[in-house]
Amino acid sequence: MEKALKSENDITSSRRENLFHVHSAYSDGIPTIEQWFEVASKKQIKRITFLEHVRRNPNYDIFDYFCEVERRSEQFNIEGLHGFEAKLLPSGELDLPLDFFGNNLDILGIAEHSFPFDYKLYKQAWFTAIGYCRYSYPELQLVWVHPGLWLKKHGLLTKLWDEYMAMITYAIESGVYIERNLRYDLVPEEIEDIIPERKLIIGLDGHDLTDLNIWDLYFA
Repeated sequence: MEKALKSENDITSSRRENLFHVHSAYSDGIPTIEQWFEVASKKQIKRITFLEHVRRNPNYDIFDYFCEVERRSEQFNIEGLHGFEAKLLPSGELDLPLDFFGNNLDILGIAEHSFPFDYKLYKQAWFTAIGYCRYSYPELQLVWVHPGLWLKKHGLLTKLWDEYMAMITYAIESGVYIERNLRYDLVPEEIEDIIPERKLIIGLDGHDLTDLNIWDLYFA
């Protein structure tokens, strides 16, 4: 089974049929993995990518999670990818089990949840994390999910717009995909068209099956 985003054609074709970034009951989503596959089958979705929240010490069995995605993928004949959404830490590391870093992982989403209110530290940690992941795991598919969420939550997105655009540019040049996150409207709609299409992926950030209404509306 092909890995998600393996080629540029994967990301630029049939976006409507590639449901990216959903959470199941393994982390903080409501639906089970089976329920996500059931609704994906009804909507003729061809690929579904799970980005379960994770911590250095996970509160769910990662092996079971991986195996269930693969099992349901075969059951429904829909490509299923298992990934993590790992938050950025002040040290520039990601809150992720080290033994699963780059090991049997389809996609890694880099997130900014709960980062301290310190822009200099945030920027330094972000660049450190991107550089480390790219250097240490060059084959791992990296996506900056809901990019700039920390800036937006602290009311800094407009004020630091040039710095934000510089981060997006650096991520793209480093081979990191940029998510157009429908839940948080990030990247903002007004700059969606200036990001190379081959580097932009549409993400639902779905926690409930009703979130698919957002997906349908975007592609209407």
